[in-house]
Amino acid sequence: SKWQKLAVNEAKRKSQAIAENNQLKSLVREKEITAKALSGILQKTWQQSKAMMYVNNTKDKWKQLVLVKDPNFRELAMHQIVDREFEKIDSAFVEAGIMDVDCDVRKYLTKTLQNDTIEFTTIVNSNKKLPLQLVIQAAWKMVQGDISIDIENHAPSQKHLVTEAFYTTSPLNHPLGQFQRRVICKKYVHPAEQDKRCIIVCRSVVDDEVYPYEENMPYANEIFWLLLEGNNTLTNFKLYHKVQPSVYNPEITMSSLWCTRMKEHFESLRQNFIRHTTQPHTAIAS
Repeated sequence: SKWQKLAVNEAKRKSQAIAENNQLKSLVREKEITAKALSGILQKTWQQSKAMMYVNNTKDKWKQLVLVKDPNFRELAMHQIVDREFEKIDSAFVEAGIMDVDCDVRKYLTKTLQNDTIEFTTIVNSNKKLPLQLVIQAAWKMVQGDISIDIENHAPSQKHLVTEAFYTTSPLNHPLGQFQRRVICKKYVHPAEQDKRCIIVCRSVVDDEVYPYEENMPYANEIFWLLLEGNNTLTNFKLYHKVQPSVYNPEITMSSLWCTRMKEHFESLRQNFIRHTTQPHTAIAS
């Protein structure tokens, strides 16, 4: 069943995570990182997060969300980073509470993580009387932003899917302000389901050796899963989007004002998204 498959995948990912964690611990010991530096790494400040990523093995840096300069590994790493998140989509929707939901859901949440980082979460399940293909086109255009670089389609782990990918450095405009972005986005369509289903996954990187973050400007750590299903008249979309800003004022408390501002912000994004879908629909109808 779907839930049995999900449980098996979760167990497999847990085993892989433990192995990667053990590998990272070994690297830390080999480099003799001091307790003070390790504590700083866990706080994820700019310089310390960046320092943690400088492992010796260029081809494995993608596992720590680092894009290398070496062209022999760079584009492959982009696919590896986002493909890893693609495999987690069912788990993500279970976590968001929208795995088997039919009714409309719209949630805008904030929470403080263990390292005092604030995470902003958007959860949406919605049904719209719009053709699936138009919604896919609009969604793809919306996530691209103003500055994007196409990525060659050679994802070895997703050979059964028709994919399209890009890398964007467009800034993220957020109620907290504007944040730098280095985000990989990829569209997944199974040939047998191209008229029924599409998945879009986006994942930010922690460091990019070609387009490094400006150190004095905040950046966003984000992950985005979007599932679109439908036909020529109706589309269902499920969205789970998590953003962690690198810098914020720790004295700001999580009050009802934050929820209001987040709702207003994402409502404006939703309306913009709908405009992108209805405009071509109107043009076709006319």
